Amino acid sequence: MTVLWDRIGLNSRRFLATAAHWPAGQEFTFQDLAGEAGESVAQVKSWHRNLRRSMRHVDSARPEPVLLNKRWADDRNHYWLSQEVHLAIREQHPTKPPGRE
Repeated sequence: MTVLWDRIGLNSRRFLATAAHWPAGQEFTFQDLAGEAGESVAQVKSWHRNLRRSMRHVDSARPEPVLLNKRWADDRNHYWLSQEVHLAIREQHPTKPPGRE
């Protein structure tokens, strides 16, 4: 996770840190993240796009563990973090998402 954390910007870090507010394995949506972060859904989607751009390089070098799992249900994607990824994010930001301190 440190390799990724060093390569992503503040908004991507906010996305991941906010996602880590949910327990590992518990699903959330962009709408959930937006409400938790106090941002619009459009802003959260922008953070996600930027994160995915960074992840292309990391995923090709080390595809496991999957950073952000997802499934389609109720006309939207539902996301969740694995235990390993959740713990790694919480080590970087144990309390509030960056930018919200």
